[in-house]
Amino acid sequence: MADGQVWNGRLERTELRIAEWGDWRLQRPADIVLGATAKVAPVCLTRGEARLCVDGSRGAEGDWKGNLDLSALPLSLVQPHLPKDMAIAGAMTAKATASGNADGALKADAAVTLPGARLRIPMGEEVRDLDLSKSSVTARVDAKGAHAEAGCPSATSRASMRRRTCPAGPCGPTRRSSGSAARSRHACRTSRS
Repeated sequence: MADGQVWNGRLERTELRIAEWGDWRLQRPADIVLGATAKVAPVCLTRGEARLCVDGSRGAEGDWKGNLDLSALPLSLVQPHLPKDMAIAGAMTAKATASGNADGALKADAAVTLPGARLRIPMGEEVRDLDLSKSSVTARVDAKGAHAEAGCPSATSRASMRRRTCPAGPCGPTRRSSGSAARSRHACRTSRS
């Protein structure tokens, strides 16, 4: 687009047909503005009770932000990918926000819950029905690094929480320095409570 030009549009209708994920439809029209700055109003797709919404914007100086909101996605959609003697039920809900700038700074937060989730899994001669309905995962990425927590409380065991923190910096198992290989020592700490 030439300097100073702005394109305004509206997404009026969308239908997605995905073999294993079903038919998704646009919940309501969404406005889109493209130019030196950009903005996409929430684009929400629905399939039955499930809903996926995304929106975002970009400023003239390269700063940007985006949001994702997923609700009531049936976990049964992953059933075809599980072993035949396992069964899953319930739903997944997720929210995520991310922002950044032209200098490469990134900040993101995400949270996932599994309302009503149950997993039936064979364990030797018996079958266990695991209640995952109170499970959650949260994650954050910022200038300090990445941090995630996963909790899986169960009616039959005390709450279990795992935390993982990785400092900001270059990633990878090896780093070359002065022509020789040296082990990278970026420690990711995992703790459990």
